[in-house]
Amino acid sequence: MTLSLDPTVFTRRLALIALVLVVVSSIVRFGVLLGGDGAFWGQGQWLTDRFYVDYERNIPTFFAVVLLLLIALLLAFIATFARKHRAPYITQWRLLAVGFLLMAYDEAFSAHEMLSYPIQRWLGQVNLGVLYSAWVLPGVILVILLTLYYMDFLRSLETKTRYRFLIAGAFYLLGALGSEIIAGPHAEQYGVDTVIYSIMVTVEESLELTGLILFIGVLLRYIHEYYGGLALRFSAASEAASEVPPVAAPAPSPRGPSRGRGRGRFLLPGVTLLLLGAGLLFIFRNQLFNLVGVSPPRGAPGIAVLQPANGLVVTVFAEGLDVPRFMTVGPNGHLYVAERGANRVVVLIDGAGDEDGMLNAVHPVVDNLDRPSSLTFSPDGQYLYIGEVSRVSRVKMAGIVAIGEPEPIVTDLPERRGHTTTTVAFGTDGWLYVSRGSSCNVCDEEDPRLAAIWRYRADGSGGELVMRGLRNAVGLAVQPSTGEMWASNNGRDMLGNHIPPETVYRLQAGADAGWPRCHAGTIIDPDFGSMEACQGVAVPEVTMTAHSAPLGMTFYDHTLLGAEYSGDLFLALHGSWNRVPPTGYKVVRIVMNEGKATGEVTDFVTGWLQRDGNSPGRPADVVVAADGALLISDDKAGIIYRVSPYEEQ
Repeated sequence: MTLSLDPTVFTRRLALIALVLVVVSSIVRFGVLLGGDGAFWGQGQWLTDRFYVDYERNIPTFFAVVLLLLIALLLAFIATFARKHRAPYITQWRLLAVGFLLMAYDEAFSAHEMLSYPIQRWLGQVNLGVLYSAWVLPGVILVILLTLYYMDFLRSLETKTRYRFLIAGAFYLLGALGSEIIAGPHAEQYGVDTVIYSIMVTVEESLELTGLILFIGVLLRYIHEYYGGLALRFSAASEAASEVPPVAAPAPSPRGPSRGRGRGRFLLPGVTLLLLGAGLLFIFRNQLFNLVGVSPPRGAPGIAVLQPANGLVVTVFAEGLDVPRFMTVGPNGHLYVAERGANRVVVLIDGAGDEDGMLNAVHPVVDNLDRPSSLTFSPDGQYLYIGEVSRVSRVKMAGIVAIGEPEPIVTDLPERRGHTTTTVAFGTDGWLYVSRGSSCNVCDEEDPRLAAIWRYRADGSGGELVMRGLRNAVGLAVQPSTGEMWASNNGRDMLGNHIPPETVYRLQAGADAGWPRCHAGTIIDPDFGSMEACQGVAVPEVTMTAHSAPLGMTFYDHTLLGAEYSGDLFLALHGSWNRVPPTGYKVVRIVMNEGKATGEVTDFVTGWLQRDGNSPGRPADVVVAADGALLISDDKAGIIYRVSPYEEQ
């Protein structure tokens, strides 16, 4: 029995699958962009990880890998048939098969990301404009070379077949290279969390999938026209001992047999995809099926994966919070939390002076805020200051009760895209320090209040620039032994896995940290820098792994955890979104000696980043509790963790 494959019907089925994936990706992505972290009943990130076409190792990637492998298989069939019929250009068919096999491997494992950094280092300061983005330059060179090599091969094809080849290739290249020329610079300028970028990458991936499906149709039609089509041929049981049935072979005629045609036309791709799918499901098993983004229950398994330093233990202090970002300990010893997802501030009460490390009550303090990200008390403890997206406000406090409505005191902060957090902290000089990130990944910022730290009087007047050139200084902390303010800074993206490093600076009045022209004091930006770009810029006190995303930090001024930690700086690394392999997702200890960083950075609490690359949570801030324990906010899992001595438990 012989079962044939219909090229038209099969490619239509593939196109339908691609359309469904693109539609689902668009619904999920734009739903999250519009609805925030709470979209889709709190599962927005989980859905994004699995369905967004711009992410790696998810369901759309799985489908693209299957298409690439199927193309490689069809090309191998054609090379085999050509050899059997002594047709020309066997080598060209084989090279195409190997090329698509390598493309499938790269699609599955993002191998090209590992070579981005060496290529960009090799390019150095060469100004290539849009061709500088990622793999556009090598891709353009490769396309030109392959076109020259395959010129005679293309001319040998019949006109309609040649046009089909070229149309399929044009769709794929337009998505893989053409759209990258537009989307890459946009991502560098404005970041990837914008509607425009999401539309760009959706169009890009749609073009790539369209090109692959068209090419599958071209190859199936070529086999059908020149070799009679593809079919599965089955032998009777009595013949099995003397004859081994082939897996695939040309059909006996271009039309093939009519019997079983309707039922069997999908058997060949079904068997092939089943075998390929089994292997791919094993590779992608964690990315496709593991639930992430769900708050772990008290006690385990969520906290079981968190590993603190020796002699310490991690417990859940509070859970069920809505995107808890920065925290501060009030004059009454209670913990105040900026609940960004709920647009409010809450106070977490640890008993009536019992300080047993167990949460007793949660009370709302202020609501109807605009995505609050940080908070701090005035030196006299009378006012609570709140950093919102476009303003700083304060409210007078009486115990845990806010008196009246929040009073905006710094209201002229620019509305912008890009980094939307505002960090506030009081210095020992009595001034309120306000840090704002840039509106872009890398650009010439027009507003001096962005990518900079300013200070204001307690009533919001007298704004002064303290330090500029800080792309996104999210964390601010005062060093008790010196009274100096320190800041954690997030470096630019799109320069590869390893540069620039994340940094921590000691604030210097009038200093310039160099962004966008210079990074980490020594790295000249390839787009905005010159040979003199790093002259005179401030040098960071600490550098860390690129893209680890340092956020909140605190100096430890207690002895509960151990005298060896006294004076050290603890820093929450929120974790990367664009690095292969991912990094961060932990709290680190920056060892200090006589008020200065020694350069030693050690892991303090790890376990958020799992072996499969997933993360059930992301640390956002660290503060020292009234009893000396360390409290860590997790804005993804909605949890506040408590680190304390093991004996205390």
